[in-house]
Amino acid sequence: MGVNGYVSRRQNGTTGYLFKDAHGDVLSIYTSTSNKAADYTYDAWGEIQTKNESSSFENNPLRYYGQYYDCESNMTYLRARYYDSSIRRFITEDPAKDGSNWYVYAYNNPIIFIDKTGMYGDMVMVKYAVEKAGGSVNYDSSNNTAVVSLNGITKTYQLNNINVQNGRFIISTQDLVDTFGVSSDKLIHKPGDYFETEEDTAMAWTFTYGKDYVLDPNEHEYSSAIYYVRQKGYSFTTPQEGYRHKSDVITTAKGELKANIHTHPKLKDGYPNNSFSKTDTKIAKKNSINYYVAVPIGYLYKFDYKIHTEDNLQGTYITWYK
Repeated sequence: MGVNGYVSRRQNGTTGYLFKDAHGDVLSIYTSTSNKAADYTYDAWGEIQTKNESSSFENNPLRYYGQYYDCESNMTYLRARYYDSSIRRFITEDPAKDGSNWYVYAYNNPIIFIDKTGMYGDMVMVKYAVEKAGGSVNYDSSNNTAVVSLNGITKTYQLNNINVQNGRFIISTQDLVDTFGVSSDKLIHKPGDYFETEEDTAMAWTFTYGKDYVLDPNEHEYSSAIYYVRQKGYSFTTPQEGYRHKSDVITTAKGELKANIHTHPKLKDGYPNNSFSKTDTKIAKKNSINYYVAVPIGYLYKFDYKIHTEDNLQGTYITWYK
C-alpha cells in the first residue's frame, strides 16, 4: 500500500482501500468485496495520465502522493500550499522561506525527493534518522556538540544552536538532504522503525503524521498502536482512519502493546480540540495503556494511565512538533 498518508477512505457510504506505489501515489482503490473502484496513473511530477472511477468514488480526492487533490482547481493540496503539477510548481511561496526558489517543488527532482507538506521538510530525531540511513551520531558533552556522519560526509552541530525537544536533537529532513545528499524518504520515521523509548516512538509518529492528520479535511481522527519488541525496541503501527470526534482503539500489534496515539483535528466550527477528551482518558484506564494525542496547536500530550486521573484532560506535555 505504500508508505505515505491514508490507507482507506469512506465515500458515498462505501469504504475503499488505497493501494499505492513506493512513492505513495494512489494507484487503485478496492472495496471490501475486492471490487476495483478506481485506478490512476501519473507522470513523475504528479500530472494525472489516466483516471477510471466508479460512481462510488467519483472525484476521489486522494491521489498523487496520497495527498488531497482539489478537483475544481486541479491542484494538489500539500497542507501548507497548493501544488500545480501542470507547471511543476507551487502557486504560493514556501512559508518557511528557505532556499533560493520559494516556489520549486521537490527540489526539481520528484523521483528522488518528496515534499508532502509544501514546507521545508518533515522534522525527525537525528539519531534515529541518520542511523537508519546508515550513518552515525556521536555526542561530545564536553564541547556540547553532535558529530553527524552520513554518506561519506561529516558535520559538527553545536547543540546550543539547534532544536532539542524532550532530550532529542530535532532537525528538518531537508537540512539533512542538503548537507548529506540522501533522499528524505530514507530519513522519515515510519511504521516498523524502532526507538529506544515509548515517548521517542510517540514523537516519531507525530513528526511524520501530526501536521497531516490535524488538518484532515473531513475532521477525522487517526490512531496507531505503540508496541514493544524485546531486543529491538518500540515501534508504531500504520495509522488507521477513524471518525469525527472518535478514533479506534488499536489493540493488534507485532509486539507487546504499550500505548495508543491519535490525533485531534482542527475543527471548522472553531472548537479548540487541544486536549484529551473524557472518552480518551476512560479508554486509557480501561485498557491499562498510555494514551497520546497530537493536537491542532502543534503539541503532543501523554496520558499515563498509572498516574493520571480520568479528569486530567491535559495529561503531560511531551513536545512541540510543527
